[in-house]
Amino acid sequence: CSNANTITVNVADKGLVFSPQNVTNAKKGDVISFSFVNGKHSIVQSDTPVSSGIQSRGDKYDYTITQSDGAIYFFCNYAQHCLNGEWGVIYVGSSAKAPNRIDL
Repeated sequence: CSNANTITVNVADKGLVFSPQNVTNAKKGDVISFSFVNGKHSIVQSDTPVSSGIQSRGDKYDYTITQSDGAIYFFCNYAQHCLNGEWGVIYVGSSAKAPNRIDL
């Protein structure tokens, strides 16, 4: 898609977090480029079976958005990283809005 953007999400650059944790204004065809900064981590999409496998410092994992609207939830399934806050959301399309809070 010629209008596609690449959006970088840093993995573990400030502890067990994705930065940014919430990606807003993404659109179909955009590429989310996960950049692994420290330690061992993974990217798992919670509602569709997509997984990066375990990655280490310096690795990258690109995910191309295929849906037109809605939210894509992702997390790290290495050790207990998700329970410690390593999760995020990609909001796709104009109707997808970040909630005030998400309960895990």
